[in-house]
Amino acid sequence: ISNRVFFMDEGGIYEDGTPEQVFEHPLKENTRRFVQKLKVLEIPVDSKNFDFPGAAAQIEQYCEKNRISRGLSTKIQSVFEEVCMQILLPAIEKPQITAVIEYMEENATAAMTFRYNGDFRIEETENELAYKVVKGQTASMRYLEENADASRIVRFELV
Repeated sequence: ISNRVFFMDEGGIYEDGTPEQVFEHPLKENTRRFVQKLKVLEIPVDSKNFDFPGAAAQIEQYCEKNRISRGLSTKIQSVFEEVCMQILLPAIEKPQITAVIEYMEENATAAMTFRYNGDFRIEETENELAYKVVKGQTASMRYLEENADASRIVRFELV
């Protein structure tokens, strides 16, 4: 029983607050990942010529390691390929993209978050087929708060 909780990470107190605040409404990303028991994979994409086969292999290993179903694994691969390769890379001159895949074993769901530079919105793509594929593979798409560094963050829920 406590009235204050400390979450330690990165060599110190990462977040603190009441049990309700820390466990039900964590403010920081690493706290949220820990509390929700998320399995996370981050893939940076900083060039139009990045190692796509290597990234695909990373995703495949991540899915196998976390025993993600074949169907969900295929959706994760497809959304990564369409958003990165077909929508964002052609639209951004000097890409600074970070793709984050989160898997919650408890309910066998995944989310993918893409942080990228510029003011381009996914739905503004000229590649209508890629956008339809993404919409067909995801349960929802929403933009999170925009940052001071002019990047966008879009989150897709997959089931």
